[in-house]
Amino acid sequence: MNPKSARKDEKLETFYASDYFDQLYVWAIELIRKGKAYVCDFVAARTTDRYRGGHADKPGTDSPFRNRSVEENLDLFVRMKKGEFPDGKCSLRVRIDMASPNIWLRDPVLYRIRHTAHHHTGNKWCIYAMYDYAHCLKRLHRGRHTQHLHAGIRGSSSASTTGYSKNLDLPRPLPHQYEFAKLIPTYTIVSKRKLIQLVNDKGGLGLG
Repeated sequence: MNPKSARKDEKLETFYASDYFDQLYVWAIELIRKGKAYVCDFVAARTTDRYRGGHADKPGTDSPFRNRSVEENLDLFVRMKKGEFPDGKCSLRVRIDMASPNIWLRDPVLYRIRHTAHHHTGNKWCIYAMYDYAHCLKRLHRGRHTQHLHAGIRGSSSASTTGYSKNLDLPRPLPHQYEFAKLIPTYTIVSKRKLIQLVNDKGGLGLG
């Protein structure tokens, strides 16, 4: 929800990430043209972790696909969007710093292939933007703001979101992201995914 005014009678408007899929794709193309993003054939977690490295004091290893030309990356990404590749064949990564002590800056994934219909856009897309890329840029597209809050449930990712936005032609100054710990009460499930799993598996009393 996005309250556009503090007035109580002001109508609230609901926004979805899918409202900005087209713009997110345009920005991804811009990153590729600037040499800041590349199509990588390493997707499986075990393979990417081997190159990314699992320790802050040990630099990762560049993917052998990191130095593809801009033209090749553009061609592959367009073909990804057209559905020419199966799930898991390749992904789009942003080129940041494989030696950074912050593992989130070691060329994180921007887009992955998933041939699954979306509940808002249907079958229009078979590539989907990753959360860290989409959530910061969609807010910029809504309008100007100076800061936003983010629950750091998967570690600190604010540096990676800055890595995306600073390489795009966006209004300055860029908003600052503040991270906070997610409150999870004891013996309480707050995750939507876990609640759905609980219902589907009929693991709760009276659920079904």
